[in-house]
Amino acid sequence: MSAAYMAQGVSAFLRSIDQIQANLANFSRDLDTRSEKLAALLSAFEKQGTALAEQFTAPKAEANGVDIALQASLSAKNTALQSWLNKVEADRKGRQFMHKYEKYLVVMIFGAVKSGKSTLGNFFGGREFRRAAFDNAYKHIPLPDFQTEENGRESGGIVRDEAGEKWFAEGVTDTTGSIQSFTLSGLCWVDSPGTGALGKDGDKRSMDEMVDEYIPYADMCIFLINSGQPGLQEDMRYMERLSREGQEAVIVITRSDTVEEDVDEAGNLIRKRVPKNPADRQKQEDDMRQRALAAYPIKEEHCQALSVSTLLAKQGIEKGDEQLYRASQLDKLMQILSDKAAGDAARLKEKRPRRAFNAFVDEILGREVRDGDTGITFLQKSLNSVSAAIADTQKAMDNETTLLVLDIKSAVRREFLQEARSWAKSVKDDNSALDGAEVTRRISQILYRVMQTKISDAISRIIVDFKAQELNSFQLELKTAGLQHKTKTISVAYSFTGLRERDPRNLLEHVGSWLGFTYHERYSSTRMRKEVIDLGTNVEEMIDELLPQIEQQAHSIVQQAMQELRESYFKPQENYILTMSKALKQLQKELAGLKFAETAGEV
Repeated sequence: MSAAYMAQGVSAFLRSIDQIQANLANFSRDLDTRSEKLAALLSAFEKQGTALAEQFTAPKAEANGVDIALQASLSAKNTALQSWLNKVEADRKGRQFMHKYEKYLVVMIFGAVKSGKSTLGNFFGGREFRRAAFDNAYKHIPLPDFQTEENGRESGGIVRDEAGEKWFAEGVTDTTGSIQSFTLSGLCWVDSPGTGALGKDGDKRSMDEMVDEYIPYADMCIFLINSGQPGLQEDMRYMERLSREGQEAVIVITRSDTVEEDVDEAGNLIRKRVPKNPADRQKQEDDMRQRALAAYPIKEEHCQALSVSTLLAKQGIEKGDEQLYRASQLDKLMQILSDKAAGDAARLKEKRPRRAFNAFVDEILGREVRDGDTGITFLQKSLNSVSAAIADTQKAMDNETTLLVLDIKSAVRREFLQEARSWAKSVKDDNSALDGAEVTRRISQILYRVMQTKISDAISRIIVDFKAQELNSFQLELKTAGLQHKTKTISVAYSFTGLRERDPRNLLEHVGSWLGFTYHERYSSTRMRKEVIDLGTNVEEMIDELLPQIEQQAHSIVQQAMQELRESYFKPQENYILTMSKALKQLQKELAGLKFAETAGEV
């Protein structure tokens, strides 16, 4: 038995993960600038949208088609913004994590209770090698630095052993509800909430959301499965969230050992731990790998399965037994990590966050159409739906105008005829007159009053929550002499008969005249006198003169009033659509400019 193989393997492993630090510079600085600019753009867009939407937030007992479309658009905007801002916050935390471990090979571990996550983590942290009788590289580097990245549940965790050294707690029956890790040389080992940690009373955070924030920054994900309980477990669904390129999944089938009975030289029955049959191991590895590939969208070359036994590895290290250590196959897992660190891990660490950033920008731009899409393209469609609802309502109002004009002209005609005769009586009784300007003013009032009622009623039939608005004042342009009381003076001839004194006509009458007598004669005369005839008022002439003018002018006035009311009612919505469309277009332009160039070897 020899420990040289184990010591050499450890040295090679630590050298490879240490080399990754030398291959990475501060690649994340440019990403920080772009991410902060993206957050600022979204924040400005949110403030602008909120200010514009304040006038539409009051609840309505009834809603018309425009209101329904507008509220749907506002809801879509709010949902999208909340989703984007949540991701910005997650991105901020993720970038902090990335900065912290940008020079490390980040390996994230998933597994159910009792699958051996903590034991495997402690193994790669070097616990067994530090306690080994033989010299190895682990003894010449600092202890791993354990810490909790985020605590979503008070269970599991990190403990100190009798020597005061920190390690992952083993044998914990409850499920770890934290993102906890250790760093060692160029390795960052991240322990995740285990299978079943999807929600418990007292949880501070959603376990699924926590994993979502960290998994994009992992270089490799290891899924542990107990060989005694094979099958796709709940946490393997995270494979769906691995990048399509660069992030590898290793399915590690733990506890791949069994107890074998034998007889020692003294004839005593002994039990010893041995690896499972190689054929059985291979069969289980092939089965798990194929099932995972069938269930989750991960590239075949990025998914492998390996059977291991940490117990055999511990025994091999304790005894310095190379054969037992090889049988554990943890040397193979160590080689997989070494190859990853020495291979393209550094390039992919630069590429992956940039690709993730571009994917986030594309999501906001709406270039990936899917159910529940909340991208800019979707938001513009929701604004277009409001415009379409406005257009439909305006068309209905246009259709209403023709009948409305006829109705208004008929009502004005009735009121005008009734009022005109009342005016005529007053003019006659007072022997007064109404000039053309006053008649025009009174008829304009009648038209305004009828239009106010008729138009409001008509619009209310189309827009259920329409509140009557005062029409703009107007003045008809009527040509009329006004209303007058007319009379006619005529000259009338009449005959008049009377007596008049005359001169004496004969001697006798002359004698009589001397005696004082007077003599008369009858005569007839024609005289002229003036008579005033009451012709009444010119109301009928005025009616005949004005009705054609009223009907002609009423048509254009009603149409103009409808147009003004329409513009007044829909102006806030149309202004919102116009302003938000411009804001979306500008946001789209600026976000597109933030993307990393998609050139070979970059993103």
